[in-house]
Amino acid sequence: MSKKKPIYDVKGFNEERRRIAEEINKGLADMESGAGAGSSWYGFDGADSIADSFKQSMESAKTLAKAGVMHTPVMEPTLNFQQAPNSYQVGKPNGNAAIVFGADRPATLASGWGARGANRCNAIDIVVGRMSSARGGDGPKAGTAINPSFVNDAARIYLSQQTDIDQNFGLAAGELGYPFGLLQGKSAIGIKADGVRVIGRLGIKLVTGRSFEFKAGPKGELDSQGGKISSPAPPIELIAGNNDQPTSFPGTEWLPAMTVRNLQGVAKGENVRDAFRDLSKVVEQLIGIVYNQSLIQTAMNSAIGINWTMPHYGVAAGATGVAALAMIQNSLWHVRINKILWDINYTYSIGYKYVISSNVLTT
Repeated sequence: MSKKKPIYDVKGFNEERRRIAEEINKGLADMESGAGAGSSWYGFDGADSIADSFKQSMESAKTLAKAGVMHTPVMEPTLNFQQAPNSYQVGKPNGNAAIVFGADRPATLASGWGARGANRCNAIDIVVGRMSSARGGDGPKAGTAINPSFVNDAARIYLSQQTDIDQNFGLAAGELGYPFGLLQGKSAIGIKADGVRVIGRLGIKLVTGRSFEFKAGPKGELDSQGGKISSPAPPIELIAGNNDQPTSFPGTEWLPAMTVRNLQGVAKGENVRDAFRDLSKVVEQLIGIVYNQSLIQTAMNSAIGINWTMPHYGVAAGATGVAALAMIQNSLWHVRINKILWDINYTYSIGYKYVISSNVLTT
């Protein structure tokens, strides 16, 4: 859990702003403690009481107008954002909520394709809470010179015509390698915050690859730089914990040492279902083989048991026949019933644990 912070934090203020903030807080406290303290206009003691009440109301209005209550203006630390000469910023005067139109710039003026002089790396940076996690969450001090920070800024949507999006956001490359690992020098959109939610009332699609809309031309869509999209199905990687490295286990007395890949392919529901059904057929064949073997052995025992020259054969044949019926054939019927129920539960849509999702589809 994140540490709890007051909703009105003055740690980034300079001395003058701290003084004003303290006056506002004091005024709010006086208003709260003075409510119903005998200054009501009802039952007044004369003109002086009316004048005092009116004066107090005016002072309260002035205090509320500066306190941020009900979306009135509120004081925040003033940040000294180092704006690039080729950029244009729209937003609050303190720079804590802004849209910056410019060139690719993930950090200082010496970063990004814009710093290299590229003329096709236009970017739009939508950001709130610049450097909010700095100084343990206290944010930067008032007047501090700051740059874009894809690590410390509170939330951002970043669009660029040409950028190194994975490197800028510090993302794992994945196991597929370039061009599907670290995307370099390509158009990209990055979204980052403490929590990101994507909501679609009529559904959500995650689609990779070319568009085959007729206006894209006979060869289909090209990438943002006019390059051919060689892969028919560029991958979708879901990397929890931003960790794509394999995990090694040292092994124990009972388990061997092994290395397990963290980033693996997702199973397809219909293929998994078909695999289970094929395996079920194999198990059914094995059950039939063992059952038939039991019947043959029972018949053999019965034939041997009628040998009058060896009466003990008859005793053994009867005992083994009963045992085969009770311990093998009956057990095989139970196994067959359990297998049928397993089939229904996992490989048919009426089952409670049907392996195919009806809501999430993937290639």
